[in-house]
Amino acid sequence: MVTGAPLAATLVQTAELMRRPFWSVECAVYFQDDDGEDQVVHTGLAAELLMPERSADETPWSNARHAGRSVILAGTDQLPESLQAAAEAAGFQSCWCEPIVDPMHELPACFVTWPPRDVSPALGQGQALERTTRLISLALQQRDQPVRLVRAARQDRLTGLANRTRFVAALDDTLLDPGQVTVALVLYIDLDDFKPINDRFGHAFGDRVRVTTAKRLTVIADDRDLVARIGGDEFAILTTWFESEAPALRYADDVIAAIATPIEIGAETVHVGASIGLAGASGTRSTSSQVLDAADQAMYQAKREGRNRSRHAAS
Repeated sequence: MVTGAPLAATLVQTAELMRRPFWSVECAVYFQDDDGEDQVVHTGLAAELLMPERSADETPWSNARHAGRSVILAGTDQLPESLQAAAEAAGFQSCWCEPIVDPMHELPACFVTWPPRDVSPALGQGQALERTTRLISLALQQRDQPVRLVRAARQDRLTGLANRTRFVAALDDTLLDPGQVTVALVLYIDLDDFKPINDRFGHAFGDRVRVTTAKRLTVIADDRDLVARIGGDEFAILTTWFESEAPALRYADDVIAAIATPIEIGAETVHVGASIGLAGASGTRSTSSQVLDAADQAMYQAKREGRNRSRHAAS
């Protein structure tokens, strides 16, 4: 990993560590590549023992990956029939499958160990298996580090929404496209009555309210919209598909209604509202700062007029 070797080579070298406690153990690592396709590397297994993924129950490693838990088969009679003959011919008595969390992919990877007949899972080899599994996990994380760094720079860590940096960049790109300038619209959303909830129940509870709000915004937003968290309890939506004020205001009303639905967390039920300011890229507003400032001022106007409503900035 330190030398930056290709992932497949690193995984094979890591799997080789399991051969130190044993003399004839063979190993395989099942994982997903950058395109989400299943791949396998191994230390020297016969092709008959390298069955591809097909279903959650067809192979023990598929079972381990889909269920997210260890699968240890202590005898060849516990293997699928398609694997029994090949395992016996190779001199293997058991099959150990350990899922590995791969943060960038939906399914975990899996480390599969084929010990020889004279080795039992009860002989205290768990520590070596744990160390190797951890190293494989680190190798997969190292592979995805550049992607995670880019994502972290543009994604809100709490909600998973776009952060302010990504939102402003998207708005800048929209304003630079002459075909979009006349229809770009920002909804600047500030939660009403959030601070008393945060003060009463604590920051962890408040975070769950923010996350719930983020999910509701994602559900109601159009696929063409960009939803972002741009401050503590401030969110924004960038949309480019409204050509007049009336449907935009109806959209804002739908957002307010979605946010106003009671939020149940544990035994508590809380209510928050939303004040929304809308501003389009028109007239003298030609930069992202000008559009956001106009939407922000419209949002404060909505708050002054009683909250839980929307106001459109003058063109």
